[in-house]
Amino acid sequence: MISLLGIFLAISALPSCSGWSKKAVPEPLTLKIEEYYGAEKNHDWERTYQMRTPSFRRVVPRERYFREMEEDTRGWGFIAYSIIGGRQLENLVFVKIRFTERTPPQGDLPEGALIESVEITIWKKFDDAWLCISPGTRHHIRLNSELVYERE
Repeated sequence: MISLLGIFLAISALPSCSGWSKKAVPEPLTLKIEEYYGAEKNHDWERTYQMRTPSFRRVVPRERYFREMEEDTRGWGFIAYSIIGGRQLENLVFVKIRFTERTPPQGDLPEGALIESVEITIWKKFDDAWLCISPGTRHHIRLNSELVYERE
């Protein structure tokens, strides 16, 4: 079983790109990541909701998820993502991803500016399916944070 301290250490141990390997991200997970962010880019909240863990879906009602995801992404343009690498810890894979987005017309940043952020996302295999624990907030998507701790 993975402890919360173990997850924290795994994430914080290597903040740079060193130690992260694309080989640590299995092909089925790479395809699931592509599916997830494709659905997010298209605002397909039903699909992204189904790709979150059962614990997340028990804690976050579908209607709240749809409403907050739409609010948090309004005006942002999801341009691209690229996988930097991954690290495995038991049945979890931490995937470091670089995101490129266009800023919305409101806020502190210039309208339409391209910004990049790098985040560590967390994925867990349930039976034969990869599900997302934390897909990355990118500083504006609240429900993409790790809201529940997966103990199962």
